[in-house]
Amino acid sequence: MTEQGASFHEGGTLPTRAAAAPAWRYVVGGIVAAASAAAVNLAWRNAYQGLTGYTVPDLIDPASVAIATVLSVLLAAGVYLLLSRGFIIATPLYVIGCLATAATTCIAPFTPVLPDGMPVPPGFPLLTIPMHLTAGVMAAVVVPVVVLLGVQRS
Repeated sequence: MTEQGASFHEGGTLPTRAAAAPAWRYVVGGIVAAASAAAVNLAWRNAYQGLTGYTVPDLIDPASVAIATVLSVLLAAGVYLLLSRGFIIATPLYVIGCLATAATTCIAPFTPVLPDGMPVPPGFPLLTIPMHLTAGVMAAVVVPVVVLLGVQRS
């Protein structure tokens, strides 16, 4: 370390556990988090009508839930990889970013129309907000755990 900040190791890596982790750990972390989040979101989608009495809109089919969840969590894992290669505080930035993004996306269910132009059905925020939060929290927690588990600083 220098007085002005972190010094780079030979090869240009930062002296952090996240920077020392190989890229495959980010891929595995993203896959584990994405699969977990998709499973929880699909379970919530399937249980929603029985628990709330509201019907699930046709637009929110199992494929769209799985695809949206998996892609967003995998994208987050890729962002974590990029952050870790450039910032000493990559992990806190990543976690805060995931949680802030998840919280921000919870505003969308309160819009008056669905993406297909149909009016929002009753109970729609109750269906979608838990899904948004699940994806964000899984990305924020599971990816760093998988990436950092057993990795020593270089």
